[in-house]
Amino acid sequence: MVTSNPRLYQELEFKADRELVPVIYLANTSQTLVCHSSLPVRSVADRMTYARSHDVSYASGGKGAPVHWMFQAATGLRMTHGPYKGPNAAMQGMIEGHVQCGFLSMAVVMPHVKSGRLKVLAVTTARRLPNGMELPTMSEAGITGYEATFGDLVLAPRGTPPHVVATLNETFIAVLAH
Repeated sequence: MVTSNPRLYQELEFKADRELVPVIYLANTSQTLVCHSSLPVRSVADRMTYARSHDVSYASGGKGAPVHWMFQAATGLRMTHGPYKGPNAAMQGMIEGHVQCGFLSMAVVMPHVKSGRLKVLAVTTARRLPNGMELPTMSEAGITGYEATFGDLVLAPRGTPPHVVATLNETFIAVLAH
């Protein structure tokens, strides 16, 4: 989890540790900084220069998505945030031109990047993605130390019998293997 409010993170982490137990860690995902193809930028540096002299709007999958305010904190830029109800709605807002840029997962934006409607400027991982695309990381693009990845987990309420947690874990592993 990423947050600029350490107290909030500690409260959430403590509450999660107190109330939940892990069943399985499914995946680690990242986001991309993606912009509408009409925006005259080709890199993160271009976007930062452009945002200093233009009002730039950006989409996220909701008010609780941390990647956008991490970018503002790391760069000192102030941009207009357009929180949407989920990543697909945010992507649609960009395609329709309601917002210029966004922080969304590669899986959500890739069809629209391939079609030329959107362009990806960077990924939020510490290392480049192994998908064959030559996308720089945010750190490589000049935002030193910027990394935001998200874990997808299955959790159970604390107190769930260990054999039930083990059975759930084994069931998820079996389903994912097929």
